[in-house]
Amino acid sequence: MPVEFVGQSVTLSANSTGEIKLSFQRDAEIIQLIFNSTGRVAITNIELVGKNRYITGEIELDMLKENGGNVYTLPEPIKYEKGTDILVTFRDLSGAENKVYFGVVMRY
Repeated sequence: MPVEFVGQSVTLSANSTGEIKLSFQRDAEIIQLIFNSTGRVAITNIELVGKNRYITGEIELDMLKENGGNVYTLPEPIKYEKGTDILVTFRDLSGAENKVYFGVVMRY
């Protein structure tokens, strides 16, 4: 099955929050989260807007790394419907300005 990568970045001020909103123009399944940051960051929300939330509390990005890489393979794909916004909210933990890169791998 073909896959596609969709991603974006956001710059967080010290101890602040920020968000990334992604959208995709076909029905698909989200199979992996991909990420990187220039400092310590937590994810406080991942949701398909108006449908489902996938985080309770917060998860530090480093906790999601598999095999030393900046990727997390979902145990079950998340079904995605064309045009739905994927909203991801981050909180800076480093106490300094921080750039966060986040994306998803989608299979259709």
